[in-house]
Amino acid sequence: MTDALKTGTASEAGPQAAGAGPFGAVPCVMDGVEVRRDARGRVQIRKPLVAGRGLSDWLARTLKFRRDIRVNLDERGSWFWDRIDGRRSLEHIENAMRREMSLPEDESRRAVLMFTRMLMLRQLIALKMPGRTENT
Repeated sequence: MTDALKTGTASEAGPQAAGAGPFGAVPCVMDGVEVRRDARGRVQIRKPLVAGRGLSDWLARTLKFRRDIRVNLDERGSWFWDRIDGRRSLEHIENAMRREMSLPEDESRRAVLMFTRMLMLRQLIALKMPGRTENT
């Protein structure tokens, strides 16, 4: 990761991220992700895991266990998920969160980074940087 992305400054990141740093990235839902809502309207996410070659994967296939990633989002996380459309940047989502939920800037930025990180670690979303092609 470049220092510009670690610190959130864009001066060293090049023209693709000018002025935005990591908040210029656009979140996109990964293929194979299934979404539904619970009775309270909160988002429930499921993504089937691809079976590997290990013993636990062999057992899961043999015993016909479905291995999934499952995430149940709270109210704020559901709000965040609903804004992921492959066009809006994290900055746009953070500004909307701050405005609509009357949050201080540091709290809304932390929340956006936390949800982004959690969803990326579970391979439910990916980030694309504006101005970059798929091959770079």
